[in-house]
Amino acid sequence: YTVLPLVRNNAAAEVDTAALDAVLRDPALRAAHIATLTGFTVNDGYNGVMIDYRGVDFNRSAAFSNFIAELGTALHAAGKQLGVVLPPAIAVGANWATDGYDWQAIGLAADFVAVPLPADPTAADALLRWALRQISRQKILLSVSALSSVTGPDGQPTPVGFAETMGQFGQPALTTAETAPAPGQPITATLSGTVQKLAFDAASNAERIEYLAADGQPRAATLTDGESLFSRLQL
Repeated sequence: YTVLPLVRNNAAAEVDTAALDAVLRDPALRAAHIATLTGFTVNDGYNGVMIDYRGVDFNRSAAFSNFIAELGTALHAAGKQLGVVLPPAIAVGANWATDGYDWQAIGLAADFVAVPLPADPTAADALLRWALRQISRQKILLSVSALSSVTGPDGQPTPVGFAETMGQFGQPALTTAETAPAPGQPITATLSGTVQKLAFDAASNAERIEYLAADGQPRAATLTDGESLFSRLQL
């Protein structure tokens, strides 16, 4: 099997854009970084390397594409492979915004390109069709998240865990007078959370929760379970 270690400039919510910007701006630093990546790939016996560098803005698009092309050339000369993980694309009408990531240029230089799919099957299908016009289908690796997602005021989804999403319901509390009701006796309980609506979302084939966040602003969360995850894979 093929082993490509993942090299990234991000951990949790932190993205080291300063270091990446310095590498892209300085040819000497870029050459040294490429030599380091190629060296450890060869010396440690890996099949290649997978790059996951976030925070590339539009002004650095050409520089990042050149870096990927130069890294690919160095790895290929050593008999190794290059993979690139792309950040999620944002739908803009019939097209997709990719910030500073030129999918066509990256697809030409890399052997593998990981493309994250949206949770909405319709959007995922549209993105995949668009991606196939940018990158050879033989190079595309589909990335499907098993996380739930929360949509904020900007309309963009943020991945969250299932437990965090369910936490919006809060804790149950009995409202009946009896603290120890008899078996079979009906009880009434409330939840301490701020959930305002629970409904099935046919577009994503998942339950949708509408609630008020801590700042008082409305949020919508889509719960990912086994059935909704399976539907994302039916492309």
